[in-house]
Amino acid sequence: MPTWQQGTGITNYESGTPCNAPGGSFCRVVPDIALNEGVSGGYPVYCSVVVAHCSSTGNWYTVGGTSAAAPMWAAWMDMVNEMSSKQGGLNLGFINPLLNNIFYSSTGSSSFHTPAAGTPPGSNPFGSNNDYLNQQNGKYTCKVNDNPCTGLGSYVANGLFTNIVALAQSKNGSRTSPANTTWYFAEGSVGGGFQEFLTMQNPDPANGANVNVSYLFQTRSAVVIPHTVPASSRFTVNVNQDLGTQPTNTQQAISAIAQVTSWPGIVVERPMYFNFKGIQSGTDVLGFTGSQGFLHLERMSCSHFLNISGILSADRVKCAAFLQTEENSHDNTRRISSFEPESLFHPRN
Repeated sequence: MPTWQQGTGITNYESGTPCNAPGGSFCRVVPDIALNEGVSGGYPVYCSVVVAHCSSTGNWYTVGGTSAAAPMWAAWMDMVNEMSSKQGGLNLGFINPLLNNIFYSSTGSSSFHTPAAGTPPGSNPFGSNNDYLNQQNGKYTCKVNDNPCTGLGSYVANGLFTNIVALAQSKNGSRTSPANTTWYFAEGSVGGGFQEFLTMQNPDPANGANVNVSYLFQTRSAVVIPHTVPASSRFTVNVNQDLGTQPTNTQQAISAIAQVTSWPGIVVERPMYFNFKGIQSGTDVLGFTGSQGFLHLERMSCSHFLNISGILSADRVKCAAFLQTEENSHDNTRRISSFEPESLFHPRN
């Protein structure tokens, strides 16, 4: 028996024999919750799917048992994860311990349908036997608290799921992400068959992020376009649109810097699609969050380029490119170049 089920009274119904538990131990007891199993008194469902034996014009049907309970619980869990995500939390994952914690807490009465006040624990307020087909000799009777018939009982959806999200966040904390206020992209291209995007995620559940995207060029001044990324959302920037350049226009090589000017950090990546010399493909990279004085490139060929963004705003930048052969480990070429601030530079190796 898992630790979160121990000490809850459910051990009164479990001997440990079915799972060959060691002496003094017990088996995992199911169910955890209860839903309506009656086909005649189940849940109203609107259906128009012919393969499910529904009318093609649509109609209301009553569905009960596992056919209704399993998809209903799955749908609720999907909505709970959405609630948690919207509030800055994580997907709940394995929630069984949370169910027990809530049932035996001060929020239990607002989360589960419980017997009338004053009902003695362990008594049966629903009759002497809840064994519908009378096949288990009364073993599965419905009693107060956790029991082998209804588990913790049927749930109050809004109450239970609100309390689950709150409890999960108190235990696990809010979600974290590699958010930053500045993201660099040295390589990029618009026109000439290239379509570039910047996709931005704002993980903050409450605050939108104001972002300036600076586009750097080889032969002209930088262009800055402001954008706003709403709280807890994904936002796509069409780079071609920002620069007024269609994929059919003349190609322009660019670099980009996404800088948050107010509120929370974000996560930025750069998808780019192209039809170049008959090759249709695309690439996607996560941005770099800091400038470096030294970068090591593990493998290059003599036809490769180095795309370098000059992010400083005042001085010309000297670039020392050290190229290394595969046959030995010493530097055999050293090229020093300089390039303008806030510009794109790609010396050929």
